[in-house]
Amino acid sequence: MRQERISAPSFTTQVYQIGRSLMQHVEHRMTTPSRHSGAATLARLEYSCVSDTHTVSGTVQRGIGAASQNLIAQLPAIAAEFPEVAGCHRGTINLLLDSPLLVLAPDHRTSPILWHPDFAPGEVFDLLRIELEVRLGTAPVPSWLYIPHASPHRRDLRLQEVLAPKLNLSTGARCRIHISRKVRCLPYTSQPVLVVM
Repeated sequence: MRQERISAPSFTTQVYQIGRSLMQHVEHRMTTPSRHSGAATLARLEYSCVSDTHTVSGTVQRGIGAASQNLIAQLPAIAAEFPEVAGCHRGTINLLLDSPLLVLAPDHRTSPILWHPDFAPGEVFDLLRIELEVRLGTAPVPSWLYIPHASPHRRDLRLQEVLAPKLNLSTGARCRIHISRKVRCLPYTSQPVLVVM
């Protein structure tokens, strides 16, 4: 099954460039001495928290079935570069996270993979190691965020796709992902944005 394609690399490239520029600005603001009082400096530090691990809850969403079809061709090629995903189910878990998540530094970024003629000269995939708590309070399962650069899901930073072993999940189930990477939280007024660096 074909999926709608975002004109690559324009949209994804723009998102990553904006994200990197934003993070450089935040880092500069965090390390530049303040002309203001210590209280103002402390308030600015609270505006952008950094943690080495982060947990985000989300709700399982019904997919359109494209990943189940596409992963038949994609996963063997992805696993040739990143073998740890070889045993994953050929389908994704669509999670609508409680907070938007932008992955600037994945654990692996593939070379362009020509998995379908419509995606010539090839699509790039990012993978981020996570642990998935299938039901809140249960032992987490090693899993991966699967980030195809040409996917229409890239338009919504809250919607993430998860590669995992075959799991019994239903639409509407509440899950939690654990990220063991440096994560910066940008507390925007409307909704915080989590950035994996």
